[in-house]
Amino acid sequence: MPIVYQKEVNPSVKLAVWRIEENTTDLLPLLYSEDKKDITDQLLEKKKLEIMATRLLLKNLVEKEALNYQGISKDSHGKPHPLNSANTHISISHAYPYAAAIIDLSGSTGIDIEAPREQILRIKHKFLSEEELKFCENIDQLTILWAAKECLYKIYGRKQLIFKKHLSIEFGTQNLLRGSIKIDDFQQNFILKFEKIDTQWLVYKEANSFS
Repeated sequence: MPIVYQKEVNPSVKLAVWRIEENTTDLLPLLYSEDKKDITDQLLEKKKLEIMATRLLLKNLVEKEALNYQGISKDSHGKPHPLNSANTHISISHAYPYAAAIIDLSGSTGIDIEAPREQILRIKHKFLSEEELKFCENIDQLTILWAAKECLYKIYGRKQLIFKKHLSIEFGTQNLLRGSIKIDDFQQNFILKFEKIDTQWLVYKEANSFS
């Protein structure tokens, strides 16, 4: 497992990034039976590898906390949860050949890894507000904001969110972002962090609120 980056954000939060160099034959025997259910013959090889890598990253992170990892399940909104560990919050992401995972023992969390690509330029008006578009000057900034909104979406964990309307991001200092979720009677602020991993942008929740 070539983990290329790992970090203890704080004593309750840890993350890791894996560059996938193995094949499915190498990885499949390492999965728990519950995680193997997500690997179907209909999936492309690359997609299978991404799923396997995120599950094995989670296993690695959870077991480092001396917790028992038995695979993950997804709720009705598609949000992943570790089996038999209600107090362990997780999030996963992949952008081949990278996979990323984060665990948080204090509350809901989010992580996203994205490669800059032309498609983000074409859809920027769909996920950014007019105010956010004003301070986006290049594809790297757009990629960071897309990943940040994906991160907030995962923290919220439900499907009703409209990225342009309910999620807002502001750039701060020292690679920090201010992220807000506002929908109906729910409103919460978060501090997100972005980092460059090779050619990819990694964004994850660093703290629950900002002043």
